[in-house]
Amino acid sequence: MIKPLLISVVFLSLPFLSSAQHDTLRKSEICKTWITLGGGSETQGILYQTTDSAVQITNSFIVKDLLSGKYQITKINYNNISVIETWSIRKFNRGVLYGAFAGTMTGMLIGFSLGSDGGGGGFTASDKAVMLGILGFLGGTLVGTFVGLASIKIPIYGSFDNFNKNKSRLKKHSYIH
Repeated sequence: MIKPLLISVVFLSLPFLSSAQHDTLRKSEICKTWITLGGGSETQGILYQTTDSAVQITNSFIVKDLLSGKYQITKINYNNISVIETWSIRKFNRGVLYGAFAGTMTGMLIGFSLGSDGGGGGFTASDKAVMLGILGFLGGTLVGTFVGLASIKIPIYGSFDNFNKNKSRLKKHSYIH
C-alpha cells in the first residue's frame, strides 16, 4: 500500500521539479526608433527599454543582432530628448490588412446595393460586388500601406512632464517593458 502511494507522490511532484523560472521582463515588438536630441543631432536604433527618467536604445536596426545579443545600449536622459519617433513592422502589416479588408467589404456592399441591371446582358448584383470589391481591395490596400508607413512621433522637448505623460506610450513601444 505504501509503495503505490510513494510512486504516486513522486509522479505528481515531477511537474513541480521540472518547472523553471520565467523571465519577469515582458518582451514585445521591435520598434525602430529615431531620437532627435536637443542640439538637433539624431540617434537611431531599436527602442529597448523605458526607465523612470530615460530611454535606452540599441545601436542597431538589425533584429538578428537584438536576438543574439550583439548590440550596445545607449541611455538617453529625458532632458536631452527633443522628439522620439518610432515605427514597427507590425503596425505596417496591420494597416495593410485592415485597409484591404475594409476596402473589399466597402466595395462589395456598394456593388450589392447597386443591384442588378434590368434586361439581358447586364451585370448582376453579384458581378458588381466582385468588381467593386476588387477595386476596393486595391484602394484599401494602398490607404492601409500609407497609414502603416506613418511613424509615431512623441514630443518630449526636455520636459519631465512630457516624458511622464508619454511614458506608457514609450513602454508600449519598448522591446522590454
